[in-house]
Amino acid sequence: MNARPTTSRKCEIACFFVAKCVIFRYSTHVHFILKLSFFLTAIIQITSAKPAAKLQSYQGTLSPATAWADGDSFPVSIMRDGKNEEISARLYFVDCPETTSANDNDATRLRSQARYFGVETATDVLQVGKAATLRTRELLAKPFKVHTKFSSAMGRSRKKRVYVMITLHDNRDLAAVLVQEGLARAFGLSHSRPDGVEGHEYKNMLSDMELGAAIKKQGIWAKSDVEQLVKMRAQVRREQQELSKFVRGGAFSAITKENPVDINNATRQELKLLHGIGDGLSHQIVINRPYKSIDDLHRVKGLGATTIARLRPYLTVKVIAGEPK
Repeated sequence: MNARPTTSRKCEIACFFVAKCVIFRYSTHVHFILKLSFFLTAIIQITSAKPAAKLQSYQGTLSPATAWADGDSFPVSIMRDGKNEEISARLYFVDCPETTSANDNDATRLRSQARYFGVETATDVLQVGKAATLRTRELLAKPFKVHTKFSSAMGRSRKKRVYVMITLHDNRDLAAVLVQEGLARAFGLSHSRPDGVEGHEYKNMLSDMELGAAIKKQGIWAKSDVEQLVKMRAQVRREQQELSKFVRGGAFSAITKENPVDINNATRQELKLLHGIGDGLSHQIVINRPYKSIDDLHRVKGLGATTIARLRPYLTVKVIAGEPK
């Protein structure tokens, strides 16, 4: 039995017949027909577009510890299509204190986190970061559920890191537990949850939990200097505003000079973290791949030389797999 045509296929068929009739009627109007063809092509592209990926849920177990893992990023194994698959997970919604200051990027994030929490010394932040790492491994000791749509989160892991939500064995949300215990702040990429709660709404709930943790002096908040907190956060905002001229997210963006975005492999969402790159330009950058150098971006329609020069420190080029070097 023949399958029923999809909505997009029906639209294509309808457009075909409409175009045929109009061309027959106005066959001498060349410019009109050209405009009509562009219009119909646009309709077909829109109706044929694939729907946005949705969160998928998998049974998960914690993988052995790695050097790059911390409280909000860690390796897990999931059962996908009947096979065991290891992924590098990064939590939505939250940001745990750093555990190392090995490079300039770490040092910048460490300093900004210290100011956010009102902590005067980097040592205190590092200690809580290590405590958050141990607490996450403790909470993930029993099987849990991983919710993800495999959106890239970049990061220090050699493997592609993806954003996830974790439901613990007792049905608590890992991100919420870390915030309530003062081991993370409500900061990071949000997304609608598996239970239907909108991302912005849940982020507000986590912010309330963060306030509760601060009042109770939980975790890092026990080391917070309330009198200095306002001044420190003002400094954070100034730094963010300066960095946000180039990269969305400022000091806490996944994209930095030390961790630039690869224009050959980045997703559209990652490209849109760059200030001045929206839906249209991110699409143009993707469809004009591959690039052999950043200068090749000059062929992208709508991307000017000034913008390329401004963003150059935050860009890199890696050869796409299978492409000649």
